[in-house]
Amino acid sequence: MPEPRLDDPWLFRSNVTDISELSRFDYPRVSSSPDDLHVQFAILGTINILVALASGLLILSILRSKTLRQKPFDLYLLFIAIPDFISGFSCMLTCLLSVKGKEYVGEAMCGYQSFYLNASVTANTWMNAVIIYEIHKLLRFSHVRRRYIPPTRKQVILQAAGVYCYACVWGVICAIQAFFPSHAYGGFYCIPMEEKGYSWFFYLIFLPGVFVLPSMYAVAVLAHIMWKGMLPQTGKRRTLAVFLMRIIFLYFLVFVPLAISILVGNFFYFESSWGYYVPAVMNHLQGILTTLLIYCTNKKISASMNKVLCCDCRPDDPRLRQSLSLQKSLQRLFNPNMTVTSEDGTPISSRMSSGLSGVSGNFSTELASENQMKPMLEDEDDDGLCVVEESATEMKRGKSVAFADQQQLEEQPIQEGGIASQNDEATGERPMSSARENDDMAQENHENNHGNDNTGPATDDPQDEPQDEEQIEMV
Repeated sequence: MPEPRLDDPWLFRSNVTDISELSRFDYPRVSSSPDDLHVQFAILGTINILVALASGLLILSILRSKTLRQKPFDLYLLFIAIPDFISGFSCMLTCLLSVKGKEYVGEAMCGYQSFYLNASVTANTWMNAVIIYEIHKLLRFSHVRRRYIPPTRKQVILQAAGVYCYACVWGVICAIQAFFPSHAYGGFYCIPMEEKGYSWFFYLIFLPGVFVLPSMYAVAVLAHIMWKGMLPQTGKRRTLAVFLMRIIFLYFLVFVPLAISILVGNFFYFESSWGYYVPAVMNHLQGILTTLLIYCTNKKISASMNKVLCCDCRPDDPRLRQSLSLQKSLQRLFNPNMTVTSEDGTPISSRMSSGLSGVSGNFSTELASENQMKPMLEDEDDDGLCVVEESATEMKRGKSVAFADQQQLEEQPIQEGGIASQNDEATGERPMSSARENDDMAQENHENNHGNDNTGPATDDPQDEPQDEEQIEMV
């Protein structure tokens, strides 16, 4: 039967009068006083509320954007934030349930905390090692002028799934106390502890498998990058590598003090439990600091975070930006009198120049009137995307028909009555080339008629007959 994780009765520091009566395996078991535990649980619970909110914000910001979801290195950030969110939310529940009673809430919660703390630490550490591997591959290929192919989204998901499964195995081992016991460390959080007879497993298997091996690999890779000068002076690869290395450095910066305090506490007795507590709080701040670092250094993710904070949960699809760009171009081309509004609500003037307005001629008003453009701005499909593709196709088809009609009217002789096209009747305009031809032909007929009146009778040729006065006035 597994050893109980909580002592009954508790061994408080105020009850310890002679340290020599304790073995070094009892040092981490000594709990803080109830008043200190009340304060410690309250502080840690408040911090973990902020951790859960910050990590959840980062997760939602990446998931809502299709562009971010398609980028492999942004997916790595997502899979780093998920363990932070689970750990922060679960630890918040543990602390808030324990703060009222001024002692740890119970045996079952201690087992659950052993699971999620060890699983989250293992997942974060090994995910950082995976990221370090990809950074090293990127810089190594760049250093020798080789083409670097980033991992696909499927590969990133498989890597994260493998790391999560490995982390869950260690979490289950710690929760069921399969090879060594877990205990309330300092009275305020449950983690695996070194016990007499289990030291070999703790130092040779547990610590290397959870933290030591991926940390040593990360340090070795970073040293190799600096030693060989692989980091470019400028460019996108340098920006990406520096950005990811900052996140990894931040993780080890907040976790190393906790690891040192645990190792030192196994051999030396701390007169105050705050020596264990402060490094634990620093470790929990990692989720908040990572989110702040990403917000300050990654413009795309920070923009997505701002939309989440403003409750703008519509998907950030790249097709939307293309549709809006096409929509504005069509408005400027076809509708010279419409005022277009940009994405931020700023009015955009789309008036056309006089030269372009003259060229558009008789079909600009019919093809892009305000009644036709307004549905394009207002109609949206289920995904929130502006429906402009079909409307744009219809407008292009209408434009081609208008050009064909105009060309056909220009080729018709004046006797057929082709004085003005249908578009001219609708708009009150007429093509410039057709008007000139009609004026020239009318003047020539007038001169012929005037000559016939002076020289002799009119001929039987119908082209020499004077035109109807009403038709000439129309010309």
